[in-house]
Amino acid sequence: MAYGTSSTMTSSGSSEPWLGGSSSMDEEFGCKQVCPDLTYQQRIIGFISCGCIGYLLAFAGAMALLARDEEGLNNFAVFYTMGNVVALCSGLFLMGPGKQCTKMWDETRRITSAVYLSLILIVFCLAVTHQNIWLVLFMLLVQFCAGIWYAASFIPFGREVLLACIKAPFKR
Repeated sequence: MAYGTSSTMTSSGSSEPWLGGSSSMDEEFGCKQVCPDLTYQQRIIGFISCGCIGYLLAFAGAMALLARDEEGLNNFAVFYTMGNVVALCSGLFLMGPGKQCTKMWDETRRITSAVYLSLILIVFCLAVTHQNIWLVLFMLLVQFCAGIWYAASFIPFGREVLLACIKAPFKR
């Protein structure tokens, strides 16, 4: 296929514009360029596997906090941050790096992305510099909430459903 063409076909022959996109930028940075031999099913498996591995690493990092010593805090910082980054990168299997960055910094989720990425960095820095464990745990909770809000922004009506679930116990 020539550079800049807009056809993206899956193994089933159907066009999936959200996988590789239809513009020349999407073709240049799209998933077809990064993983050209993967089928649609393999991309889904990669997405799920990468997400699960990321969240397992993050969970292992959170469990390292139970050690309550400097080594546990360092392990937490490394594993939890790596886990979040790996889980965040799972979207690369579906849409490629260019399209994922475009979607992350879209007007509707720009603030969410910035807050989530900033909190990953803040939690890492707090843990590495051995700050108060309660401050680290509080920021971890804030980051977790930001991660859920970020993930919900990619699901149609995800934020609305999440808000409805949060408000439901308070309605009478």
